[in-house]
Amino acid sequence: MIAMTSAAELLLRTQNAAALARPRYAAAAVRIVVFGVPILIAIDLGLHAVNGSTTLTSWWLGDVSLAVLLAVPGVLVALKRQLNAIGWLLCAASFSTALSGAGREYLIDGCCGGIAPGHRVIGWFTDSSYMLSMTTLPLTLMVFPDGRPMSRRARWLLALPLGCMTLGVFGSMFYKGSAVDIRGRLLRNPTDGVLPQWLPETAMSVSTVLFFASIIAAIVVLLVRYRRSSGDVRLKMKWVGWAGEFGVIEM
Repeated sequence: MIAMTSAAELLLRTQNAAALARPRYAAAAVRIVVFGVPILIAIDLGLHAVNGSTTLTSWWLGDVSLAVLLAVPGVLVALKRQLNAIGWLLCAASFSTALSGAGREYLIDGCCGGIAPGHRVIGWFTDSSYMLSMTTLPLTLMVFPDGRPMSRRARWLLALPLGCMTLGVFGSMFYKGSAVDIRGRLLRNPTDGVLPQWLPETAMSVSTVLFFASIIAAIVVLLVRYRRSSGDVRLKMKWVGWAGEFGVIEM
């Protein structure tokens, strides 16, 4: 009995310590986004002003805009609803988008003769982080609006975007592809020849299939949740639908 009581007290103390530590960890993660994203954006804009527009950096303004638009709601939700995964997903998407844009400009700067140590490896690997930003879209839709899967069975659907991200990052890092001409200089993947090409090619193909399957699954989950919802929750679901309509029209 004494041993059981001691174990229960230890478990209670551990849970209390975890509950007290959670706000500190959350605040530290938010600070990384609040300070890290603007720094990465500043690097992106500064290097782009020097490098100018190239084949790989024609989407620089989109990267900057998307990083800001994702960071603002992500930070607000993460601060007010620490247990809601949506805020953290938006923060991760913002940071990965900013990292990808800055890494791409760093790669171009080194390729064009700038002082950028390890530009090929750093630039190429950070550019692959855009896959994280892509897969947060279906993940966010699958857990909207409370940050949790719709049901226990629906948890398995989360494996679709997670698998897409894992295989996509792996494929983009090791895929040989075609050399890119950057102002007369051919830029090739620094991992060229490390692995047999059928591995990254297969990974990227499967990743593409999983991405579209994730989008379809996310839409189905949203429709089911909408039918089951009412009141404020249903209004939030309508906001997502309207945003999706505007996005389709914009595309």
